[in-house]
Amino acid sequence: MTYPNFTLQDAPWRTHLEAELARLEGAAFALTFVNGAAALLALAGLVRPGERVLVSEDAPGLLDAWNDAGVAVERLPLEDLAQADMSGVKMVWTPEASSELRTATRSAGALLVLDSTHQPGAGLRGADLLVYGHAAQLSGHGDLELACLIGSDDVLRAPLEGSRFAPGELESLLVLRALPTLQLRLERQQSSAAQLAARLAELPGVRAARLEDPHHPISLIHLELDDLGRLHHLRMFRGAALGCTTSGYRLQGNRALLSIGLEDPEELMSDLEAALRSAEELPAGEPEVVVETDEGTETRADVEARPEPGDAEPSILMPVVTARQDPTEGMSDPERQRYEQLRDWRNAEARRLEVSRFIVASNATLADIARQRPRSLEELQAVKGMGPERVRRYGQAILDVLRGVGA
Repeated sequence: MTYPNFTLQDAPWRTHLEAELARLEGAAFALTFVNGAAALLALAGLVRPGERVLVSEDAPGLLDAWNDAGVAVERLPLEDLAQADMSGVKMVWTPEASSELRTATRSAGALLVLDSTHQPGAGLRGADLLVYGHAAQLSGHGDLELACLIGSDDVLRAPLEGSRFAPGELESLLVLRALPTLQLRLERQQSSAAQLAARLAELPGVRAARLEDPHHPISLIHLELDDLGRLHHLRMFRGAALGCTTSGYRLQGNRALLSIGLEDPEELMSDLEAALRSAEELPAGEPEVVVETDEGTETRADVEARPEPGDAEPSILMPVVTARQDPTEGMSDPERQRYEQLRDWRNAEARRLEVSRFIVASNATLADIARQRPRSLEELQAVKGMGPERVRRYGQAILDVLRGVGA
């Protein structure tokens, strides 16, 4: 890459960055955005109501919001995309495309979009567009939300550029000056991930450990354990976003996704081994820190985000017994109906925002709302667990749900 003079205060850093990213992927153009949501908003402009979009199961939850605009977003297992009915399909979103899928997409006249967030520099691979959902892998840090769309043909540039929210010059500079070390960082992270995946698979309590994408070098490991609560004891895996130079992890259903950073792989392995042993060494009868979910209880490690200050539930701050009382116990039929509607709304909102359900509202809070049936924001804020910030964010939507359910 070229090295611009980083001392120039008035340099067009975004222009430099976009040129380097296009060169990195061998593309016609690159457009940067303030965050992933802004990039998806621009991408939505390429699809019209009534058209279909096929996405792999691990695609961002924000894509489901396109359904509200009349676009049919259909999630399928990655291996089933190539055999899907392509009639009316305008776009296919996937992290990787086989030659069969590329052929099917071309035959349908659809756009092929590859999510390359964790594979910068892998090239277009037959895609019309690449997406970087965030800049953690590019910059090495999780505190930059900059996103990018990279296109194979300039004909796509104008419709995407017309509705974009561009990042600031400082954010662009911070990513730009990290690019010279990108290849070195990727090689180290990928090498460490391959070593750890092979060794983790041999440990007791580990059901499976495999690289996120065995066909391409990548620093993410899918980990399946007998007890995900063991990850609560990890010391080094504290990265804020996947792909950082600092290792971290994220829970996906009954699995964990480990993001391997630049730390010494031997130290990371020691940390993982200690965490797997620690659950067996807990004193008998000692309660774990748990939070409430639809499936039962989760350890604190299962919570990927934290509540707003002042909104925290007491149960996440102190040990509680894992036995959980049914929040609907003793409810009347109308109260139970309101609770079910509130829970459906909460689950959909959490998927849309890509946060834990607990962050929107716990089951216990929803049960109290269903019983008390507040009719104003002031009454809603009086419900236990509904602090001012939650009311500001979700209050009106909750009241709308209650009005829709009826008496």
